[in-house]
Amino acid sequence: LRQVLPRALVGLLVAGVACVLVSFALWPRMLVEPLTGLQDSLARTNSYPWLGSVLHGGVFIPSTELPRSYLADWFWLTTPPLTLAGFLLALGRGAGALRPLRARLPLAVALVLPLAFPPLYAALSHAVLYDGLRHFLFLLPPLAALSALGWAGLLGWLARWRAGLAGGVLALVVLAVEPLLWTARHLPYTYTYFQPAAGGFARASHEYESDYWGLSVCEAVAWIEAHRAELVRGDEPLRLVTTTSWDLVAAWFDDPTRYVAVKTHMEPHHLLLIHTRFQKPGWESKVTPEVSLSLVPGQVPFWAIYRGGLAAPVR
Repeated sequence: LRQVLPRALVGLLVAGVACVLVSFALWPRMLVEPLTGLQDSLARTNSYPWLGSVLHGGVFIPSTELPRSYLADWFWLTTPPLTLAGFLLALGRGAGALRPLRARLPLAVALVLPLAFPPLYAALSHAVLYDGLRHFLFLLPPLAALSALGWAGLLGWLARWRAGLAGGVLALVVLAVEPLLWTARHLPYTYTYFQPAAGGFARASHEYESDYWGLSVCEAVAWIEAHRAELVRGDEPLRLVTTTSWDLVAAWFDDPTRYVAVKTHMEPHHLLLIHTRFQKPGWESKVTPEVSLSLVPGQVPFWAIYRGGLAAPVR
């Protein structure tokens, strides 16, 4: 311990200095409040004033009461098997490389600590979290880089045998096909990806948040505008009820003055737009909608539009 601890502390010091320098370069607040900015931010992680509920594991849980495994669950659910496999290979390779512990421990601590500290601190401090990995997207590039190193190490080791190298390359290609196809088929909704080993998107959409960015609302508004003339009489405004933010909907209108926000479906309206976020599981099966948006069979749709009493039938 006497020999290992000083080297670990050296790695800790290197990692700390690197983190501070990067923070000063990319975080303006650190330039203004260098002594209190970081401390205040860390202290506020578990008291951030977002009091919404998060669909996690099929039930809605207040953001302040999510399990400590929330981030780990999302990393597992949404990271492609290709990346997970490479990351595990990198960890194994790193463990092997650290056998001469005294020489390489500072480097290991300096590399691992900046990646491991943010999610570990969030979990241990019970930070307010929501929107999946939204607040930890900065970890994905280094995770992908570590995965690439893991695969490179494996292929380098397998290069001793022709058949082994061919098998490694084949495994790499097979694992790469699924996420690449998802990306190609489902732009711009690639952030809704759930890996197949965790059940895929169709299953996960019933238990976890999917379109938390609300990007799909753009297509809902496009449908409404395309059918507006058939739904309203003359130049009267279209009265719309929506479960999502009106600002999110109105941002996509060509002419927002031609639409009126209606608070509840109990008031006269032409259309009701239900977005999946914050809706209780099973909402999509109650009434057949006029139109809805899904990426794959069996998923909970991103949104559904229902005709109200003021609307004429859509031809």
